[in-house]
Formats: sequence, structure tokens, C-alpha cells
Amino acid sequence: MIFMQRQLSAIVVLTMLLPHIAYAAASIRADDSVAGLGTDIAIVGAEQRTELTIVVTPPLGAEMTFPVQTDDEGNAALQLKGRDTEIAGLYRASLEQKGTDLGTSTTFEVLPDSISPLTSSIQLSSDVLMPTGTDTVDIVVILRDQFGNPLPSRPLKLISSRAGDRISSPQSETDEGGMQNFSLSTKEEGTIFLRAIDLLSGTLIDAEAVVYAGTLGRAVGGPQSATAGNRQLYGAQNGSNVAANVLGRNLYGQVTTQFGLVDHFEIVAPAELEVNEDATIRITAVDRNGNRVEDYTGTVNLSSTDPLAFLPVSGEVPFEPRNLGEKVLTLGLRFRTADEHILYAEDSQNSDINGQAYVTVTGGDSNTSGAKKILISSPTAGSTVNIPQVTVAGTSEPFVNLIVTGGRGDAEGDTDINGAFSIPVPLRTDQTEHVLRVKDKDGLGRLDSGEFTIYLDNQPPAIIDATFSPEKPVENTNVLLVVHTEENIAEIAAQFAGAPTPLESVPDQPGTYQHLFTAPAAGIHQVLVSVADSAGNSAQHTMSLEVDQKGLPKVQNLQALSEINAVTLQWDPIVSEKIDAYRIYVGESPMQFDFSLDTEMLTMPTASMWENHQCNSTSASIQRCSLPQHR
Repeated sequence: MIFMQRQLSAIVVLTMLLPHIAYAAASIRADDSVAGLGTDIAIVGAEQRTELTIVVTPPLGAEMTFPVQTDDEGNAALQLKGRDTEIAGLYRASLEQKGTDLGTSTTFEVLPDSISPLTSSIQLSSDVLMPTGTDTVDIVVILRDQFGNPLPSRPLKLISSRAGDRISSPQSETDEGGMQNFSLSTKEEGTIFLRAIDLLSGTLIDAEAVVYAGTLGRAVGGPQSATAGNRQLYGAQNGSNVAANVLGRNLYGQVTTQFGLVDHFEIVAPAELEVNEDATIRITAVDRNGNRVEDYTGTVNLSSTDPLAFLPVSGEVPFEPRNLGEKVLTLGLRFRTADEHILYAEDSQNSDINGQAYVTVTGGDSNTSGAKKILISSPTAGSTVNIPQVTVAGTSEPFVNLIVTGGRGDAEGDTDINGAFSIPVPLRTDQTEHVLRVKDKDGLGRLDSGEFTIYLDNQPPAIIDATFSPEKPVENTNVLLVVHTEENIAEIAAQFAGAPTPLESVPDQPGTYQHLFTAPAAGIHQVLVSVADSAGNSAQHTMSLEVDQKGLPKVQNLQALSEINAVTLQWDPIVSEKIDAYRIYVGESPMQFDFSLDTEMLTMPTASMWENHQCNSTSASIQRCSLPQHR
């Protein structure tokens, strides 16, 4: 009995260890990659059909977890997205189940991407240099990829805009932090512009450093206080609807680079603007020497001398490590009153760190208090529609609630991220003229399209009459079709046997249109006349055209000679067409012919009639003979 209990205990212990033995056989593999491209992670030999968690630890930042499900063979695969591998360095991937580390892990390396001219930079120890030949300015060029990763082991060349300046470097290439140090000296006064080139790729980075060689007659430091001149500053009482568009940089950390202290902010804004014109601004944190402080992560508060101004992101601009000390706010600033305005920026924790820009704002209407025109793209003012609903489309500020008045009732809608809107507006069917207007729904009147008129016309145009001249033409002769309809018809056409043919307007006769054509073959033909007005309403009219067969030529120069008991007729022969015979009708009156005679010889244009051939020999009878006809 005791033996049985011990044996059972042994089996239980063994069973509890089986999962660990199974996972001990599992392995995890990951491919090396390049920043921003992602990578593949594979699990092989794990327990079948079970849920596991892959934990990825980047060089900088928080861990990332990804649940996976093994298949019937105990395998699973995971594809890391490009945004998960933007940081260059050594990554670790491990396996967990229900929060327990299974002891299986691997590492993979993510290499930096290619050089980015935008994120690479140049730093100066000073922007002033004495032209003695011995005084020097220390320069650091930092080479990065598009994600802010430093690029080591790349030779750089620093180029001056002047041939007489001397530039040297103690390094042949960038170090692990992507930096290469240079030294600048000169014996010539003037302004020096410095640019850097990556020698491996031949890429010229965008950053440019400026050094002045000589005695600089100005103080070094931040801009003057924005309160100069006793101008009142106003914060973001009206927050802009446009969020900041940050430069596309994703620098998570640059632990090997040391930057200076922030001395002030530089604000780049248009020098001149119109009232209600949207503007893009750039804010850069810089040190005493004008170098960008790329590790600045504070919050900048914006204000201006315009109490109605729209400031970007409600006037609070946070800087993150990936911004590299610089932020671009796209179309986020709008002044609403005309004046010489000041845009002021200061650090939220230290008001001594500030900056300002001067903007001349012109235009505007004092009666509208800075109201901005809503631009209507459709429908066109004065246009006509043929259905009792119109879609009003245009542009305004992004994410604004709008209301359209003047229809059957007020219609509401909103603008999208680009400021575009499209609002269906029902119209009154008992009313032709509609005066529409688009405004902001809050009723403040800051956004207004102004009134524009459209017309509702859903009645088809009237076709008053349509006639042919002549009414019964002969085939292959000219026929004139004349149509009377309303004035200002957009389209009018007539369809005979083929495609519709446009009609031409008759000068000085509004609403009258015509078309000259050749009569078709003899018979009755249907003609379809169609008209359409500017609103798109249309009408049709069907009419019949009867065409006669072409007749034979008329006999000319008929002469009659009386004879005994007979009469002889003579006429000019017809040579324009082939004639089978001539027929002579004989009767007692012009309206009644008792009999007819056909000629037998076409070459002899004469005919004799006597009593045996049913022709009366009296003088009166001969006079009653009809003129000869042909067939």
C-alpha cells in the first residue's frame, strides 16, 4: 500500500514537469533588419495549438507584446511592422505564456536606414569667429537616418562658402553617435556658410550653419521682450481647428549626443498676411549660439496681440523627443484683425525662454469682426436645377459645424479634415427662386458664405410648333424645318433617320430654331424634335414628313396643226431624261378625258389623230384635245 502511494506521487510530479519539458524544446528565431522595414519572428517546436506571447524589447522604449497561436506542429510566425522597428540597435524577443517567461529568447539587430538630409544637423560652439587665423569655432556634424538613428562609420566633408577658410577634423568618419568634429579658422572677415556632405553617398544634408568672422556689434541672447511698446498679449481664446503637423521624425533617444541649454525660441512666420489667411509657422528651440537644441521636450505657450486670433493647437505646443527641438504647425495660425501684430512664444515652465515674430496683417472688414468667407464650389450662383434638392459643396475651416439656410428648411453638415463639406439641401417645390447662405452653426458669424441665389425649374420646356417648308416636299429637294419654343434653350435637335442633328437659332427671333436638309426618299417619315433647358428638363415632339415622288419634266413648245378629219400635234423632245413614251389625253373638257393615245416612235415628236382613232374631226373637238403628256 505504501509502495502504491509513492508510485502515484512520482507520476504526479512527472506530469507536472511535462509542459516545461515540452517548452524546453521550443525555439524562437528572428531576422536582422533595417530601421523601418520590420522583421519576421518564428516559433518552432512549441506545444501544439496553444496561445503564447512574444515579448519584444527594443533598445529604447517600452516592451511590445504580441499574442500568437501555434499550429498542429507547434509552430507560429509573427511579422513585426515597420513602425515597431524604427529604432536601430539590438532587440530581444522572448516567449511567455500567461505572464510566465518560458526561458526561450533570441536577439536580432536593426541597422540604421540610409542617410536623411532632413534629420541630419550641424552644431556650432559659436556663431562668431575672430579672423586671426588662430581663433577657432568647433563644429559637430551629426548624421542620422529618417528615424533619427545615428549613422556611424561614414566619412564627412565640411565645405565653406569661401576658399580662404581653413577646416580640419581629427576624425576620418563619424563615431558611434553619428558625429564627426571639425574645427574652423580664417583670416578673412565676412559671413561663412557651412554645408556638410556624406562622402559615401554624395548626399548634401539640408542643414546650413552660418558663422560671422569679425567683430559682431550686437548682443548675444534671445529676442527682446514681446511686451515692448506696452502691447497687450492674448492667449488662445479661440483654438485653431487645425492640429499641428509635426515634422516626420521619430527620434526616441540620442543618448550619445550632448546639446546646449535652450536660450530662446526662433519663430519663422510670414512677414505679411491677409486677415483670415491661414499660415504655417515653425518654432525652433535654440541655444545662445543659434544651434538647435534637439533634446528640448518642454511645452511652448503661444499668444499674440490679436484678441481674435486662432492659434495652433489651442496655443499649447508640446515638444517630444522625436521632434528634435523643432516643430512645424501647418496652416495653424490665423489673424482676424488688421494691425502690426506680434506672435509670442514662451516656455511653460520658464518665461525667460521666449521668442517672437512680427507679422503685418492687412485687409479685412471691420463690420464683420474678422468673419471668414466660406467658399462655395457648387452650385454656381444664378444656376438652375430641375430637382427639389441641391447639394451645396465648398471649403471652410476643418471640423466645423455648418448650417445652410434658404431651402425648405435649415440643413446641417460639417467640414472634414481638409475643410471640405457637402450638404444636401431640400428646396421648396412651390418656389422658383431660393436665396441660400452657409454659416457656422455656433451663430457667432465668424464663418459666412454670403447669400447666393439658385433657381428651381422642374417644368419641361414647351415646343410651341414645328413645321416643314414646303409641307409636302419632293424627294431630293431642300426642306426647311422651323421650330418655335422657349427662349434660352440649352439644346435643341431633330432626329430623322440617324443621329440627332442640332438646330440653329434664327437671328433676331428668340425661341426660333431652324434646320435646312434634303428630303429623303418618297414616303412618310417620322421626325423627332427634342429640346432641353439649362436646368436639365427636356421635352420631345414627334411629327410626320410626307415626301412625294419626283415628277417627269414638262413638255415644252407644243404646236397643233389641223388636218382633214385629224389634228397633228408637235412638241420639243425631252432629252434630259430617258422617256419610254408620250401619252396624249383627249376629252371634251379640261376636267374630263375620255381616252388617251400613246406614241409609238419616240424619235418622232409628232402625233396625228383622226376619226378612226377616236378623235373628233370637227374644229371644236380638236380644240378640246388635251395637251400631250408623257409617262
